[in-house]
Amino acid sequence: MGEAETPASSPLTREEVFRDCEPYYLAIGMTHDQYWYDDPWLVVTYKQAHTMKIEMRNQELWLQGAYFFNALSVAFSNF
Repeated sequence: MGEAETPASSPLTREEVFRDCEPYYLAIGMTHDQYWYDDPWLVVTYKQAHTMKIEMRNQELWLQGAYFFNALSVAFSNF
């Protein structure tokens, strides 16, 4: 009556979750040793810092786009 549980439907182990997440944290600047052996809250701090960097970059790019739009508006208003 019930389906047999397949490996694809079984939940991941804690170690598998950590191994899957490691490349992300390495990409945002953590070292392997920091990720596995340092204070676990360091992971949270790195992720918050990365999120803040992305938000600041998005604000910079939005402002650059606004300046560019304004410059084009002025340039084309003279025609």
